Amino acid sequence: AATSGALTDPGTHFDMVRIGAGLVGIDPSGATTLAGAARWTAPVVHSALVPAGTAVGYGGAHITERETRLSVVGVGYADGIPRELAAEAAVAIDGARYPVVGRVS
Repeated sequence: AATSGALTDPGTHFDMVRIGAGLVGIDPSGATTLAGAARWTAPVVHSALVPAGTAVGYGGAHITERETRLSVVGVGYADGIPRELAAEAAVAIDGARYPVVGRVS
């Protein structure tokens, strides 16, 4: 059984379950609220205030709409973060959530 079966249907367990999605806090069944089992930390290696219209990332994947403080986190695709990271991805800095913009590199 995968995560949803492990959480909702004991008859699917047999002699093993695999809970990959559950380990990162995803419950595909919607039966319960889960929290991720790990936290990945990395340093902010650069931070700058940039004007509106600044292109961010390879190919200018993101253009700032207004003056924006951008920070570079010292982790990327070489560390296992996928280049095509979902648009809703974010990082936490000092307890606040900030969107990932541009391309993971």
